[in-house]
Amino acid sequence: MKRLPALLLLLLCAQALSVPEPGGASAAALAPTPGFPRVVAQDFSPRVASVVAQDFSPASARFTGRVVSVLDGDSLIVLRDGRQVEVRLYGVDAPEGGQAFGSVAKRFLSNLVFGKTVVVEVRDIDRYKRSVARVTVDGADVSLDIIRAGFGWHYTQYSNDARYAAAEQEARAASRGLWQDSAPIAPWNYRQRRPSPLLTPPPKPSSAASAPGPFHGNVSSHVFHGSSCEYYNCKNCTAVFKTHEAAVAAGYRPHTDCVRR
Repeated sequence: MKRLPALLLLLLCAQALSVPEPGGASAAALAPTPGFPRVVAQDFSPRVASVVAQDFSPASARFTGRVVSVLDGDSLIVLRDGRQVEVRLYGVDAPEGGQAFGSVAKRFLSNLVFGKTVVVEVRDIDRYKRSVARVTVDGADVSLDIIRAGFGWHYTQYSNDARYAAAEQEARAASRGLWQDSAPIAPWNYRQRRPSPLLTPPPKPSSAASAPGPFHGNVSSHVFHGSSCEYYNCKNCTAVFKTHEAAVAAGYRPHTDCVRR
């Protein structure tokens, strides 16, 4: 069955739903709308209903944008039509920031995608309102590259992609990346072992936030960085602020890793 445009399907559905009960309308009332085929309710099979649902599903979105920030080894921010979209990579789970290889995994992802134009195929929206998506850059699957290089696990809880499974086995066999460790801890296990925030004492004030600056702001992403940040001197970090407050007042937000208040 050819896939009909969503607008045409809606019009046809409306026409089908408007068919009166038998004996309750004249033949003229049942005549099809000029220019459209006559439609009855049984013409709308579950397959057609599925197509309509897919056309209007937010999880089926596909867009192109530029990566303006890398949050960790499997999360990034993509600029789409001037709006920042937080993306969680599909099918891969990279080490957390507090784990061994966590910062290395983040740097690997940054080298792959930061500042580049990527294609984002959204598959779902997670509980944190992030777009869970397959991301490609220059035609290459980013999740697959991470797993193959040994900087992430195949996230089998949410993916059954055979390519990802094979890439993990290849990385393990070659002792790449985190597989150099004799007993690496999967990030989902690490997250379960972390103490509850209710039992954890509040963090000490960050010296980076209380420092007088200067802070460098990225004019594209409107994220500002302290001197300890990896991207302090990035290409677009041309806005300079003397204080944390001045950067915030100018509409910039602090980098999550190295500028805390």
